[in-house]
Amino acid sequence: MSASPAGLTARRMSPADERRVAGWFAHPVIRHFVAEADSTPHEIRVLSAKLVRSDPFTDGQCGYIFEFDGEPVAVAHYMWFNWISRTVEVDFFLVPGKKVNPFLAYLVIKRIVGIVFEDFNLHKVYCFIYCSNTVIFNLISKWMKVEAVMQGYLKHGERCEDVYIMGLLSHEYDAMKKAPLARRHPEPSTQTGATP
Repeated sequence: MSASPAGLTARRMSPADERRVAGWFAHPVIRHFVAEADSTPHEIRVLSAKLVRSDPFTDGQCGYIFEFDGEPVAVAHYMWFNWISRTVEVDFFLVPGKKVNPFLAYLVIKRIVGIVFEDFNLHKVYCFIYCSNTVIFNLISKWMKVEAVMQGYLKHGERCEDVYIMGLLSHEYDAMKKAPLARRHPEPSTQTGATP
């Protein structure tokens, strides 16, 4: 378990989290942005069972739960670990039904990104975000920059939607940690959001 300011902790998922993780992935908002919208309940359970048991070194993925004062506030799925290039993709979401104030959301994103560089010692983190997902875009853009826009990349409902590819390098992260907090005011948001 790793700690951050203001009572925020991050821990790897374990099999004990399986039912709770499956419940989160089954939530309509999370299914809309993270899991495939047409995933069956069985497929969601299989995904969750695999994720809570995954290891980044043997499976190339792992899941983290972020808690504030013991209550879950966010989930991150690190995937496609490339230990040669030292890169990883991350999907994350704020726990459905939780009101997360802007500063706590900022700390959560900082910790999600920090795990990549401080815990795994990687070179780059990247994520894919639907262009319509302004909640998560506003949160993650405090740390990652848009590197490309893939037009019509993902089928989303009845249409194909554009997707931002966002990324952050380790030296950029180090520089941002040293910058005054006032330069990165979080956007006000208390909505549930998720990548992509």
